[in-house]
Amino acid sequence: IFCIETKNLAGCIYGSENQDMWTQTLGDNKKYHFYNPLKQNNSHIYHISQVLEKKYKINSIIVMANNNAGKINCSNVIDLRNLRTYLKLFNNGTNYTIKQVDEIYNKLLKIHNVQICSLDHINNVLNVKNETKQYKCPRCGCKLILRKGVYGEFYGCSSFPKCKYTMKK
Repeated sequence: IFCIETKNLAGCIYGSENQDMWTQTLGDNKKYHFYNPLKQNNSHIYHISQVLEKKYKINSIIVMANNNAGKINCSNVIDLRNLRTYLKLFNNGTNYTIKQVDEIYNKLLKIHNVQICSLDHINNVLNVKNETKQYKCPRCGCKLILRKGVYGEFYGCSSFPKCKYTMKK
């Protein structure tokens, strides 16, 4: 059983298994920090494991959609181009019977509710959109202010450098 977390991030990505935050560096040497996706995926695995009554091993994979996993030294953080090969070669000695696979499928199907997930996601996107319309930072709640940069004007969080949220003008 695989729990796959995908990340669609540009630039160079740096991080390790035990760090709380990873770093994204873009071509203009700007750095951004984001929560360690391995830890994020561990949370997903915990909840799936609870649903499956802790009877099955769940394997974590982080897939970098932009094929930029090269700076991350962790065997289960892979580039998208390597996913098929990784899955084909993966063997942790676990084999499930058809009956077990059916049990896993049915338990996961019972909790799967696309409508709720989709509505939560849509509401979150709408909240971010509403906050930015009011020139309020969706990350920390501080005021967004108009700034000038190399590539033109943009809105940035007034609590910079503590919060590095930006938005195109």
